[in-house]
Amino acid sequence: MLKVVAAELEKHRIDIAAIKMIRSAVLDTGNFISMYSGNDSNTTGTGFIINRKYKQAIMYFEAVDERICSLRMGGKFCNFTIISV
Repeated sequence: MLKVVAAELEKHRIDIAAIKMIRSAVLDTGNFISMYSGNDSNTTGTGFIINRKYKQAIMYFEAVDERICSLRMGGKFCNFTIISV
């Protein structure tokens, strides 16, 4: 399923996307990396799919619980945080 989503993101040139209703931890899907909160017993997790070219900009990923997570990234002029709920 993530490979299909990654293919659509690549097709539309989207580098970072917040996702929901997903499970597992960190996956590597070719040109994209996915990070998410949740567990294998249900599909209530949230997370992000990030283009591999921004891997070095990722400062940290925090899974608050299965419904809230944040991604901190370093930018050229300032750092920024993206929250997925």
